[in-house]
Amino acid sequence: MSKVTGITAKELHTKSDLRLLQNVVHEQVRMIDAAILTAHAAGLDCIGHELPTNFNVSNINKSDAQLYVYSELINIYRRPESEGGKGFTDVVFERGPPPKIFIKWMNGLSPEEREERRKIILESTRQPRTR
Repeated sequence: MSKVTGITAKELHTKSDLRLLQNVVHEQVRMIDAAILTAHAAGLDCIGHELPTNFNVSNINKSDAQLYVYSELINIYRRPESEGGKGFTDVVFERGPPPKIFIKWMNGLSPEEREERRKIILESTRQPRTR
């Protein structure tokens, strides 16, 4: 059997310009991070961010571009910080329309810290004296 010459389907796939989509992902991360910081400063504990649906990448179809961008964002925000992610445990994607990503975080004490501090207070509490 002779070797095929010229372009192959695999080569076309590797030539798809995912770099453009990666730029979209980075821009969305910047926007989402800014929304999180603003919400946190206002005392809120969650955000909803509307996601784009059109990416203007000529050699990748719209649905593949959406799959790539949305799944990348979910992975970035869910992945533990120790693995290079942002470490949010409550990340939800809503299909829409329009598609949105919701991210929730904990403000204040963690449940463990809260319980430990309650124990400290309980151990140091006495009943008021009656006269």
